[in-house]
Formats: sequence, structure tokens, C-alpha cells
Amino acid sequence: MKMLLVNAVLFQCIWLVAVQGDNRAALLALVLYWLVHLRWFFKDRKQIRFAVAAALLGWLVDSVLANLGVIKFNGQIGLALNDLKLSLAPVWLLCIWLCFTPTLLISLSWLGGRPLLASLLGFLVVPFSYFGGALLSHSTLGLSLEATLLCIACVWAILLPALSSFAAIHKLTIGVLPRSGLDLTFQGKREKLQW
Repeated sequence: MKMLLVNAVLFQCIWLVAVQGDNRAALLALVLYWLVHLRWFFKDRKQIRFAVAAALLGWLVDSVLANLGVIKFNGQIGLALNDLKLSLAPVWLLCIWLCFTPTLLISLSWLGGRPLLASLLGFLVVPFSYFGGALLSHSTLGLSLEATLLCIACVWAILLPALSSFAAIHKLTIGVLPRSGLDLTFQGKREKLQW
């Protein structure tokens, strides 16, 4: 239980450092976070690959939100492809993602067998994290407050259960898993995964 708490508290600390928008501070915090996790949390390379791949996916999702004008992150990285101008989410946000995805394996692992709860939490809780992060990082909302929060809520209602379920199905989690297992249907055949 201590490890779950350590993971959750470390992530919140990293979030507070990174969301200030200082890429160097965010990178330093990221390195310290990962050193702790490589030493005491991660048990195999599959967990590390998941954390990195899921973080890149999340960072790209945030980049899409930025390009759609939902949110304008402070420190966005501009790209020009011929006449097309695109933006990537800032480095500090990638650092947050790289520290968030391990929580899906540890302190938030209990969401893996509960996709409806994960969807509900993604819809109701995460948008307020983005709003707080936007205020602290001096990012701006591209739409009205309500429209921005609704867009982010819809994205996270899909993203959080998808990532947490993927981690649980592939038995990547390190933390507490649901007691009841995960009900899945494969080609019309119902199976129950137990951990």
C-alpha cells in the first residue's frame, strides 16, 4: 500500500513542477521520477514500453487538441510541413504524460477491470486537472470554458478506460487489481480473466 501512495504522491509532485511550464524543471523532475520507478516499481521491460508508448499516445492526443484549437498550451512546439502549420504539445506536457502512465500500472491499476468507472472518472475529474494546469502554465482555452471541458471530458472518457484496460489485460499492472477479475467477450465467447 505504501508503494501505491508513493507513486500517487510522486506523480502529483511532478505534475505541480511540470505544469509551471519550465521544460528544464519538468525534465529534471521526470528523470528523478523515472529513476525511482526503475529502481523500485518496474519489474520488466513490457511495463516500461507500455508507459512510454501510452505517454506518447497521450501527448499526441494533446497535440491534436492543440491543433484543433481546444487548448493552446504555453510552449507549444510549432511545425511547418509545406504550407501546413501544426503544433506539438510542449515538452513539459510530455513529461507529465511520462509520469502519469506509470500510475495506470501502480496507483490507478484498480481501474483496469472497471472500464465504466474509468470512463466516468476520465469524464468528470480529468477536465478539471486540465483547467488547473492551464491556469498554472499560462495556457489558454481555445473555446469557451464549458466547450473546452466537454471536449477534454469526452476524450478522457475513452482514453482512460482504454489505457487502463490495456494494461490490465496484458497483466502489466504492479498495484492493486480488482478482486473480481475482468470480464471480456472474445468472438462471442465470454471469459473472465483472474489475477
